[in-house]
Amino acid sequence: MYLEILILAELAQRPAHGYELKERIHRDLAGSVEINSNTLHPALRRFSTDGLVRSEEHHEPGRPTRQVYRLTEAGRRRLDTLLTDFEPAAARRADEFWTRVAFFSSRQRGRTPTGSASAPGCP
Repeated sequence: MYLEILILAELAQRPAHGYELKERIHRDLAGSVEINSNTLHPALRRFSTDGLVRSEEHHEPGRPTRQVYRLTEAGRRRLDTLLTDFEPAAARRADEFWTRVAFFSSRQRGRTPTGSASAPGCP
């Protein structure tokens, strides 16, 4: 579930296409998390079906058409819920716990930090 938080939190910052999302998450977590396309694209399709993101085709001369994803208001609410409501079992897993800690304080201000997806003591 923490991967959902990472994807939605990145889109809360600014819209992105799939490859850009992978690169931003990799960079923001100092390479400690690698999301592959087989995980990312099904999640984005599910988010789109659920109304959490919307996508638009982006055309650049000489490049393939890309789907650019943008977080919706429903997506912001879902991110907030993921950050605040989680099972005690999830709190015992370091990746789940520290991901929520890293983004929780920004939740109250209605935004998510850039480049601060890991917390002290988190690998």
